[in-house]
Amino acid sequence: MFDAGVARRDRAAMRRIDVFQEAADRNELVLVWETDKSAAETRNTVSQMMADPELGALMQQAGVVGTPKVWVAD
Repeated sequence: MFDAGVARRDRAAMRRIDVFQEAADRNELVLVWETDKSAAETRNTVSQMMADPELGALMQQAGVVGTPKVWVAD
């Protein structure tokens, strides 16, 4: 399901994306990406992405339970 969001990732200016899966709990993932946007722009972009009902529907289809946690570092 993550790969289906190419257009969304392009709008977020994601240049490099790394996906890490927890060895002890294969249902837990961490996504790390690089962008040319500032931290403030990235926070705004992520907030908009997370508020998008389409993304919510995709996450539900993918079996996501709970609310993803988001951290932005600069």
